[in-house]
Order: sequence, then structure tokens, then C-alpha cells
Amino acid sequence: MGLMLPEKYDAIKGDVTNDLVVDMTDLTTLSLWLLGDVSYGSEHDLSAGDVNEDGKINIADLAQLKMILMHDND
Repeated sequence: MGLMLPEKYDAIKGDVTNDLVVDMTDLTTLSLWLLGDVSYGSEHDLSAGDVNEDGKINIADLAQLKMILMHDND
């Protein structure tokens, strides 16, 4: 399950809010999208949510984004 992405897209990995910063807002937005509480739209660049670059956006991407953010705070 998850959104299947085209083979090529331009996005900053993890920056689902498309504000040029990868932070907790992106983690929250991706989480809400996966739960169905945020719809895919122009304000969110969900292609950036494919953090593990497997062509899908799913819980594995959320987990990897969380690990990236936790590591950046060490």
C-alpha cells in the first residue's frame, strides 16, 4: 500500500511541505497523509515523502524520516 510515484521527479527528500526545510512538520504531514487526514495537493510535495526511494510512499518512509530527524538532533 502507498502512493506509487513516477520514475523521475524533483523533490528534496523528506521535504513534504515543500518549504526547503526537512523538519518535524514534514514528519507530521507525512504521518497525517498516511492516515488519510491530509489529502494530496499542490501545497504538499508528497513525492519528497519517498524517503527510501523505492517508488512508494508508505510507513517505511515515515520510519526512515523519523530516524533522519532523530540523527540530526544528536
